[in-house]
Amino acid sequence: MSTSSRTIEHVGEWRVELRADTLEDVFREVALVIARAAGTASGSHGPWEDVDIEARDREALLVDYANELLGRSEVEGRAYDELRDLAVAEAPRPRLRARVRGRPVTAWRSPLKAATYHGAELSRDDHGWRASILFDV
Repeated sequence: MSTSSRTIEHVGEWRVELRADTLEDVFREVALVIARAAGTASGSHGPWEDVDIEARDREALLVDYANELLGRSEVEGRAYDELRDLAVAEAPRPRLRARVRGRPVTAWRSPLKAATYHGAELSRDDHGWRASILFDV
């Protein structure tokens, strides 16, 4: 199975459903979804930045990570489309560590305001990992 994402739009909301072979690939895809939504990015990637997030459960980790990338994107004016050293640990509490870097966004168009905990899902089934995240737009 390859990594994929599908969006379902609704007034004021944008739901993204993801499927991936690995848990790390789910988080990679979330970063790419957010980077694509940011707008037209060009130029060189900026410096590598560390991300270190701990949450109460997997779903909260997904939402907190999305909000971290949204915040950085808006503040720095960058589309964080490159990741390395991404690792997700599930014990003792879910934690994500990664290095990210982004390119300057020349025409900001992101409608995304925040990822919400409402309806957030992250689970494994016979075909890999499934996730769903709802963004306020």
